[in-house]
Amino acid sequence: MDTIEYNTRENLIAAALQAQNHAGFESLLSNLASEINADAAVIGVLSDDTKNHVQTLSFLKDHRFNQNFEYSLENTPCAKVISGQPCFYPTGIQARFPDDRMLCEAGFDGYVGIPLTSPDTGPFGILLALRYTPFEDEPRVLNAIHLFAMRARNEFERLQNDAIGRSAVDPLPLNNTIENQRFQDVVHLTSDWIWETDKDLRFSYFSEGFYKTFGWSEGAGMGLSGKEIEERGLWEVRPRQSERMRQLMTAHSYFRNEECVFQVPGQGTIYLRISGMPLLNAEGEFTGYRGVSINITEQKLAETQQRINEHRYRRLYNDTPVIMHSLDRNGTICDVNGYWLETMGYERSEVMGRPIQEFHT
Repeated sequence: MDTIEYNTRENLIAAALQAQNHAGFESLLSNLASEINADAAVIGVLSDDTKNHVQTLSFLKDHRFNQNFEYSLENTPCAKVISGQPCFYPTGIQARFPDDRMLCEAGFDGYVGIPLTSPDTGPFGILLALRYTPFEDEPRVLNAIHLFAMRARNEFERLQNDAIGRSAVDPLPLNNTIENQRFQDVVHLTSDWIWETDKDLRFSYFSEGFYKTFGWSEGAGMGLSGKEIEERGLWEVRPRQSERMRQLMTAHSYFRNEECVFQVPGQGTIYLRISGMPLLNAEGEFTGYRGVSINITEQKLAETQQRINEHRYRRLYNDTPVIMHSLDRNGTICDVNGYWLETMGYERSEVMGRPIQEFHT
């Protein structure tokens, strides 16, 4: 399939404006907000030739969609985005842009935005998300905004093709466009790996990180469902987790940060945190899933070792036949061991939170 050529920027924007509150935009914003814990999300297009104003196409805030509006780019972080560069301010956005009245009045603290561009005319729109509190996990936020920008561009391509009388097309194959090369670069630079399924929930795509994680040869598992992979002995998932994932995906539900434990021959135990979103075509029909998985095995093993160390420390602290106590910086008792209580003749509830001076003779 050849790369779809854009018509003029004006035609592209006109097609988008005719589709305000389009179901595809609403689904996109809902999934983006859930993925990065955002309190608001916006997709919009430039509304004039001077590139000074943006008209929103869909506006999600506090878990509901609001009326669209037009706003000036002057003194806003969106002006930097429209110039062609993604912008990420995890916190302190009001201090950076004190003259952005809407931003300050709404009380947002974190901001991430990315331009929507066409190959021949540059930026024509914007995708952004906001939080009342600071954004966390910067790699996840940046990865997500790039992935959802790709989905937005595909949606705009559909709208433009409909507007100029051509039939709607499926999203472009991953290897055919410059934007998809950017997508592959983002995936390569993060610890995440990407997966996709068809409408029957059989895997149709794994990024390179998957094969590294599971130690499989490239192409293994393709065309198989999760259950079929397990039946072939390629992995084993804890029954309760496997059933939950099956129910979520059978219901075509969005899910985020589901933790699953895999037993993989030759690799041992692998802990993954998995997020997925259903994919819909132009008619709103389910076509499959796209998701992100993060290998958290090292984190889980470190947490287990920390619990073991804490247990050992606690046993040593409590069982040592020496008076031992722990104080905060103000000299208040935070903890005492059993021998301290036995020797001093107190119950634990009588001493916790009291100044150590009260027990000096």
